[in-house]
Amino acid sequence: MMFRRFFVAIMVLLGGLNSVSAEDSNRRVALVLGNSTYAQLPPLANPVNDATAMAALLRDVGFEVVEGLNQTREETLSTIRDFGTSAEGAEIGLIFYAGHGIQVSGRNFLVPVDAAPRVAADLAFDGIAMDDLIRQVQARADTVLFFLDACRDNPLPTHVASAQGASRSAIRSLDAAQGLAPISADVGSFTSFATGPNKVAYDGEGKHSPYTSALLEHIATPGLEVRDAMDLVRRSVVEATEGLQVPWDHSALMGPIHLVKGSGESIEAPLPMVADADGVFWNTLQRIAVPDLRQAALQIYQRAFPAGRFSEVAEVQLASFEETVGIAEPTQTAVVSAAATNDMSDLIYWQHVNQTELVDEAALAYLERFPDGLFSEQARQNLIEQEVDVALLDRERSIPTIELITHGGPQILNLPLPTIRSAADVTVVSMPEGDLHHPVRGTLGIGDDLTLSEAGDLLFEPLGESRKDYGEIVLRAAAPDTEAVEWSTRISVRTHDCDLLASDPLDPNRVASGTFFFDGRFSEEDKDVWANGAVIACLKGTSDHPEVDRFKANLGRAYAGIDEYQEAKAWLAPLVERSNPLAQNLMGLMYKNGWGVTKDYEAAAPLFLAAAETGHAGAQHDIAWAYGEGRGLPKDDAKMAEWMARSADTGYHQAQYNMGRLYLWGRGVERDVDAGIALLKSAAAQGQQRANYDLADLYERGEGFQKDETRARQLFESAVKVDYPPAYLRFARLLLEGRGGAKDAKGGLYYLARAATSSSERTAANAEKHLAELPKDEAIRVVQEALQSAGFAPGAADGIAGARTKKALSDYRAQQGLSDNADVLDPATLVSLLAPSEGI
Repeated sequence: MMFRRFFVAIMVLLGGLNSVSAEDSNRRVALVLGNSTYAQLPPLANPVNDATAMAALLRDVGFEVVEGLNQTREETLSTIRDFGTSAEGAEIGLIFYAGHGIQVSGRNFLVPVDAAPRVAADLAFDGIAMDDLIRQVQARADTVLFFLDACRDNPLPTHVASAQGASRSAIRSLDAAQGLAPISADVGSFTSFATGPNKVAYDGEGKHSPYTSALLEHIATPGLEVRDAMDLVRRSVVEATEGLQVPWDHSALMGPIHLVKGSGESIEAPLPMVADADGVFWNTLQRIAVPDLRQAALQIYQRAFPAGRFSEVAEVQLASFEETVGIAEPTQTAVVSAAATNDMSDLIYWQHVNQTELVDEAALAYLERFPDGLFSEQARQNLIEQEVDVALLDRERSIPTIELITHGGPQILNLPLPTIRSAADVTVVSMPEGDLHHPVRGTLGIGDDLTLSEAGDLLFEPLGESRKDYGEIVLRAAAPDTEAVEWSTRISVRTHDCDLLASDPLDPNRVASGTFFFDGRFSEEDKDVWANGAVIACLKGTSDHPEVDRFKANLGRAYAGIDEYQEAKAWLAPLVERSNPLAQNLMGLMYKNGWGVTKDYEAAAPLFLAAAETGHAGAQHDIAWAYGEGRGLPKDDAKMAEWMARSADTGYHQAQYNMGRLYLWGRGVERDVDAGIALLKSAAAQGQQRANYDLADLYERGEGFQKDETRARQLFESAVKVDYPPAYLRFARLLLEGRGGAKDAKGGLYYLARAATSSSERTAANAEKHLAELPKDEAIRVVQEALQSAGFAPGAADGIAGARTKKALSDYRAQQGLSDNADVLDPATLVSLLAPSEGI
């Protein structure tokens, strides 16, 4: 991942007040930028008009506005600095930008009017990084709203796009081969782009662009929530551009945001079901990039929501596809149809088949789940190419089978019945492990009798795990003067999609292995698709099995997985009242972290404690944390260690890591290095990379192991790769001193600078101390060699910071947007200058 060169620059520019008054917390501030007149790039007709009108609108509704029009890079940075001061402690920080926007190496940049790129790489140096701007504003304001009326492509002057015959000045796009990258922002943010990926945004024929015109019309409507306003903006833009431009947005908001509140409006979010399911379907399909899968997803959406909020947009997007995949015509329905939810689950499974390298295994799993699915023929073709006997698979499926779900309670069998007189007596001959029920007769067993009509009402509850061939129910029917008839029905038991996608992996009673939505194990794209798919699957689960609280708890968890905390709370709160441990744990997490609710440790602790006592490993870990930190409970190291040990005993990697450290420190337990090492190794084997730091420390010091600096160096590097600040300093010292491997002055100086610029105050202070103690001539020589490699002229690499070296450093800092610090070994400069070509 490329190191983010502008991070430090933007952080410095936005540095402001350290204290926030209560009065400040209600302030709303906006940064409005518009660039039309470019020196080296194609001019744009409307951005200055758009920005001027947006600034006026925002002032009218109570925003403090910092405005910049047709600004150079240095002028833009100065405007950002002013905005950063204003944004400190504000309730909302809003950013609006109109003009050229670019992507370079996976990062998005705003383009000032003096940008003069020769090659694509120059654009990063001439622009302003969008993600750094958003994150630094978010560190100062409670909520960040970002509206980008810019092109989705790199404006290289030698590759001018002219989509649909539009003129250079009509399109904010100059290289349609590559669109803007997604912006990854934290909770409390909302980002909106004028157009979708790989598309162009139009200036339009009037005074304002279609996107800004729609924003001006809808965004400040009294009582209209921002996300609802963007639905109207999207419709307006689609109509104005005849479907050529479709705005795109991403929300990580934790509650409703109104630019103008209506009289007496309620800010409580509605209970989730139909309306929210519409949005969940749409969000899911928006993140499916494979063209034929996206086309199928759009058709599924139309089938589920023929009059949905995005039905017109779906119709426009579908029109761009030349062929269809033969999904049934939409039918009018007031709720999400079972067929549509099955189809969406089908599509998500198939997406997995397309992503995995285990083609035959994935195709087999798909066909077992969807034997007649949307992509069954393609799955069969994949298997044929892998020399799998598809005919044998089909023959195995020819035996009559009833499919049930695990832990779904008693489920209706709808057994096939023989054509004999209804007066026949029926006897249960055999059955697989489980409970056979009749609504009136109660539980039945082998040898019990019932009437033929009663056999049609039987229910069965499987007790074992899911498997394709669970066993058979065999019944015998006999009537007077009629030969007895015996028939069997195979039972197949599978895990419901809701359990597969949303089970809590720390729940001792989980049905599936579960999914960690909250610990960064998914990429953001995978998390979005799977978490949204989990909502769809669990909406179906709650509909099909309203008596199963597990599906409701999973649905709340899935909503939390996509940061829709009000919807999560609506499903979880009734379960908390019924002492459901899954709901108690998740509501505890919401209170602990402030997810959609006010952070409240006193409210979280009893919820964690109740869930912990049922054996929930996550709740046990968090109640241990509460005792250890004294958050919501009196500080008690012994109880902390007791609960942490119970959580670690379940195999939970995070608890094993923390319990291992408690043993090493002797906190709450008697110090036991061997026990600590065993737990740290187990945690590291499960992907807990911070455990590698503690193991590396032991190897370096020779405690619990024979001293081994080579192994320590390897493990510190592993911890560095997950951005653990203390590891930077320890790894840097080994590199600089040549311990555990070859001496690496450049690498050591780089990681020492990373430590000095880390978010950990303690680590930064220690790193700065070590930086000051380095042999200065050796460090300066490393800087001189790096400057030479970067194309600057520091003079001879003699370790002396002479006039030429200082001039080269000053030129480099100016190019990178860094503060021209007089210190030759300024950490921020070292991080930028010495960054390895393949960063961490």
